[in-house]
Amino acid sequence: MKILALLSSLALSQISAAAPNLGLNFSNSTVSTTVAGGTADGFNGWTDSRPNGSTTTAHSQSSPLALGTSGVTATWSASSTWSAGDNLNKEHTPYRVYLDDGGSGVRVTIQGLAAWLGANGMDTYQIRCYASSDNATGFQPVSIRSGTSSSGTVLHTMTQPILGNGSFPTGGTVPVSGVTRGYVDSPNTLTDDAITLTIPPRPPIGNVNRNVRGSLAAFKITAIKTPVAQSITFAAVAPATVGDAPVTLSASASSGLPVTITSSNPAIASVSGMTLSFNAAGTVTLTARQPGNSDFLPAPEVQRSLRVYSGIKVPQTIAFSDPGDPVHGVAPITLTASASSGLPLVFSSSN
Repeated sequence: MKILALLSSLALSQISAAAPNLGLNFSNSTVSTTVAGGTADGFNGWTDSRPNGSTTTAHSQSSPLALGTSGVTATWSASSTWSAGDNLNKEHTPYRVYLDDGGSGVRVTIQGLAAWLGANGMDTYQIRCYASSDNATGFQPVSIRSGTSSSGTVLHTMTQPILGNGSFPTGGTVPVSGVTRGYVDSPNTLTDDAITLTIPPRPPIGNVNRNVRGSLAAFKITAIKTPVAQSITFAAVAPATVGDAPVTLSASASSGLPVTITSSNPAIASVSGMTLSFNAAGTVTLTARQPGNSDFLPAPEVQRSLRVYSGIKVPQTIAFSDPGDPVHGVAPITLTASASSGLPLVFSSSN
């Protein structure tokens, strides 16, 4: 087996379902292996390396092949193509035919990615590589290199996992003996306009290089919009009394996205939309949130404390120590008094 491996993985949940994609499926004329016009791995914009029955060379392409109308092109070179495993539905198709290194390795160059990102208002991209083999000993690593040279700077080198047999990913009922398949995702931070995927030849067994097959079967590239930070402005809320009329809260996000406000105790103060009602005496915390979306990161929460008074006056008493009979002309004395409520006192003299 000579083989694939690729790129570090990233949770695809971080990528918008509506993000622009493009993909190339390696195909040949020996079996029905085209996927263009169909959907595989949630994507329906595939380009086939050659239509079924085509007499053009399948294992190597020196003139740029356009990937749909994206403006992105691909060229590649390998020793041959090989077919392995099931092809019962479109989900199988990206794995059905692979580039065979034949003891000399595989190279795929992809160009025009920066203009494609710009045209779609995106910032970075991620590549998913699909691998297949008729030998179960593993896949060779795949290096992503900057530029169009097979000796360019290595951006990432990944190991392709074996995820299933020749019936993977779905639809096969009988495992295909000796066939393995898998895929792996790169980091989602790639920005180079041109990249070259290189796969080294499988080490020979004895004096024979070509008795181990397996390599790149397809790739899909997803454009990604990098979310930006946002903040919340939340105006302070004045103390209120039970029974006061509801007030309208003032809160906004710098992104322009809607802000949600919640109360730590709705029994004291409840929030409906942006309307705040006062229900009972006590203290609550109001929290403003904005969770973000594909364009904006979640905003840091902003909290405001609110005191709600009962509105019912409770009797209180004053404790006032007798100042005695001060003598005229001596130094002033300090009066001592306090209210049971803890509220401040005001002193006055009748004369």
